[in-house]
Amino acid sequence: ETTGQKTAYALDQWWEVPGQWKLKINSVTITSDRKPSSRYQPQEVIVIDYTYMNLGYKKDGEGLELEPETVLDGNRKAGEEYTVPSIEKDEPKEIPVSNIAENVKVSYGLPSKGNGTVLIHFSEVDDQLNQQQAIFAIPITR
Repeated sequence: ETTGQKTAYALDQWWEVPGQWKLKINSVTITSDRKPSSRYQPQEVIVIDYTYMNLGYKKDGEGLELEPETVLDGNRKAGEEYTVPSIEKDEPKEIPVSNIAENVKVSYGLPSKGNGTVLIHFSEVDDQLNQQQAIFAIPITR
C-alpha cells in the first residue's frame, strides 16, 4: 500500500535504520479491555504488538525506546493513545545497544469501528540527528 510518501511496511516486515535500530509489527488486535476512569470513549481499542532491536543507537548515553507517532484507522482518522490495564507490563522500554524488546505493546482508541487496516507511523531522530520515519499498514486481527 502506498501512503503518499513511500511504500508502507507490512506485518512482520522489518524497518531497519542501519547502525541504529530495526522494528517490526507482530500483530494488531482488538481488545475489549477498557479503562474505567477514561472520559474518552473510543469506538474500538486496538493493541499493537511489536518488536524492536537496538543496533547501535546511543544518544547522550541513553538507550532506545520506540513508540508510534500516530495511528490512523481505516477511515484515516487519528486514534488516541489509550492505555488499557492488561498491557501495562508490556509497554515500550529503553533498551541498550544489542538488546531487543520483544512483544512490546501499546494500545490506541480508534474513532471508527470495523475498519480492516490501520496505518502506524513511527518517527524518530537517530543518534546522527536525522529524522527517520516509517509507516506500517497492518490489518486488524479479530
